[in-house]
This record gives sequence, C-alpha cells and structure tokens, in this order.
Amino acid sequence: MPSRDWSRLKVLGSWPAAAGHPLRGLTRARSFDAAGVLTIGVASARWALELAPHLETLRTRVGALSGVTVASIVLRVETESGPRS
Repeated sequence: MPSRDWSRLKVLGSWPAAAGHPLRGLTRARSFDAAGVLTIGVASARWALELAPHLETLRTRVGALSGVTVASIVLRVETESGPRS
C-alpha cells in the first residue's frame, strides 16, 4: 500500500480521538486529500458554526495523533436524505 494511503488512513482514524466526546459521535471524518485537507461531515449548519472557532486546535490534535501534517480542516454539512413523511 502506498505511503500516501497509509497517511490518509492514519489521519481519518485519528479523528475520533482528536475530536473527543461528544464530537466523535456528532461528526465524521470523510476524506483527507493529497493537499492535506481533512473534510469533516457535520449534521447541521449550527454544528458547523459552533465548531469553526476550534478548527485550529482540532487540526493540531489530529496532526499530533496521526503523525501526519494536516493543512486545514473543512466542515461539510450533511443532510439526511431519505423518505419524507
């Protein structure tokens, strides 16, 4: 497996520990690209607004836990798509 793939897996796997409780249950690491951008899925725009001031701290924690440099964290609001009543 190429080292870039290992780096991606280490960063994605480090998110729950870096985020801590309760964020690990309310967010999900979605992708980590070659430019070092970690995309995190959040359940609502409200959560994105509340997390925004803490992104630098979270970026540092993920980098320290994974041993991989994370350039930035991007939040993506994910809406549940399913049948509506």
